[in-house]
Amino acid sequence: MSSSTLLNIFHKLSGVVLTLTFVINYTLIYLTIFHAPNLFGTYRNFIVTFAVFGVVFSSLEFLIKPILYLNSYSVVIFSTGFSILESYSLSTLLLSLFTGFHCSMLSLISIQFLYRYWSISSSVLIFEARRFGYWILGVIFGGFLWAVFTYNTISCDSSDKILLKYELGKSDDMDIGQCIKLEVKNRDVVGYNLPGLIYLVVFSVILTIKLFIMMFCGVKMATHVYRRSNFQSSRHHKQHSLFLKSLLVQILSPLLILYLPTFLLSYLPFTNFSTNGIMLPVLTVYPFIDSILVLNVISEYKIAMRNVLNRIFWCLGKEKQYDTTPVTMNTLFSAI
Repeated sequence: MSSSTLLNIFHKLSGVVLTLTFVINYTLIYLTIFHAPNLFGTYRNFIVTFAVFGVVFSSLEFLIKPILYLNSYSVVIFSTGFSILESYSLSTLLLSLFTGFHCSMLSLISIQFLYRYWSISSSVLIFEARRFGYWILGVIFGGFLWAVFTYNTISCDSSDKILLKYELGKSDDMDIGQCIKLEVKNRDVVGYNLPGLIYLVVFSVILTIKLFIMMFCGVKMATHVYRRSNFQSSRHHKQHSLFLKSLLVQILSPLLILYLPTFLLSYLPFTNFSTNGIMLPVLTVYPFIDSILVLNVISEYKIAMRNVLNRIFWCLGKEKQYDTTPVTMNTLFSAI
């Protein structure tokens, strides 16, 4: 299959993913704000904020349509988006913002795990009221700094775009925009590329810290809940089992979709591995999958969906009824 055909397929899938993300995430936001009264405070703010971040992340991906290409010395991300991105500065800026938003998404995941861990082990006052806004501003600012770092460290020049099109098979009908290039080995001389190595080291340290926070908090929460379940009734034991299962899913999902692919792609140039075509990124699938998991794991949303369907059937004059018994949330366990 030619690169142009793969790009056409990817563009169509990109639109489908964006549509699904819009529908699912805004459904999640609507249910959280208007139909889930037992989800309140900081936890509700986290759900809404992450859903909004997911929509923006997917929208950026749809606009830029980034494609990954690997050769023996570098990882290249190039845009295949709309014609307005032909401007070098705008295209490269949006690609850098895309990496910055990816960094912000990972930061927000780590902060969510910190909040969940502290909520069952100590006070969470540092997340209350306006302090929550400071956390979000910190996440956004961190992503902005990473975008600036990307823009000034691994931007491509005009010769890189020409070489990229040549390596992809001289396809004249392939509309390639600008690119950013993580080059760890020098193309023309023996040795390593210092700016690329610095970028990779800083990126690896940041990613490792975020992954460590997520795994540490996850293990601590699982241990805490498991110990408590030995002294609780069967009803609470069932809630704790559900919490552990949902915790496992919420750890594996970002680990398999966001962390591992990013680590793998970053270090492949050291292995002299190269592709004969293009590699389609899957990072923007995560916001859609995460929202699906939240809607299925948290029982409050099942109640909310039944209430919404009940109102729809009532407006249509149907007699269909649903059980709308509210679910209390005395602890965080029943809401995660």
